[in-house]
Amino acid sequence: MKARAFEGARTGNETTSAPYQVTLYPDALEATVSRPPVSKHSATGFGTQDLERSQQVAARRARASTRRFVVANQLEDFVTLTFAGAPPTARTLRNAMTEVLRSVRERSGSVAWLWVPHSGQKSGRLHSHAFFGRGAFLISDWRFGRIDTIRLETADEKRERAGYVSKQYLNPIEEFGQRYRCAQGFQPEPEIVPVESVDEGLAFVVARYGEPSNLNHSRWGAQARWNN
Repeated sequence: MKARAFEGARTGNETTSAPYQVTLYPDALEATVSRPPVSKHSATGFGTQDLERSQQVAARRARASTRRFVVANQLEDFVTLTFAGAPPTARTLRNAMTEVLRSVRERSGSVAWLWVPHSGQKSGRLHSHAFFGRGAFLISDWRFGRIDTIRLETADEKRERAGYVSKQYLNPIEEFGQRYRCAQGFQPEPEIVPVESVDEGLAFVVARYGEPSNLNHSRWGAQARWNN
């Protein structure tokens, strides 16, 4: 699926009076058909349940943003960076990743990247999962321990790895304050088209981009994805 402009599309998070809307991310090879978002001003209450739901929504949005960022920017190199010796602190990991990204920028200029601080399920040791464009990261960029690299060839492979690294988003590591960090200026923008129904929205995307490789229906609408 290739990105292109089409009649009736709007860029950004604009609301619409139509009962449904298509939110299309051409570069990320996915689209959703759902009700337009409710105005933030209509939300009420700040109890425990509201806080828990807010955390769940934030984690879900961060997972979606991570997935779209990785696919849209064709980040094919998935790198796991661990430390030798004593367990690192959050500050140690931040400083090490700053050094890595400085090396990448000095060599390649402004390029897309995304990294996620992770805590080992068994050991609790901090480490990093990172996504880079093909060849942007070199083994010499990491001098602190072990490097494991996987080449992600398809959009579905990128989504699978993005889903893996975002498992801890519901309970993020407090010392970092952010669930993930990514290069600025590379976030894919949505194209929004108002439609009258879920069926109309799906017909719209299929007519322009063909049958999706994956289609999921839910009580709120539908999501379509293409695999390259």
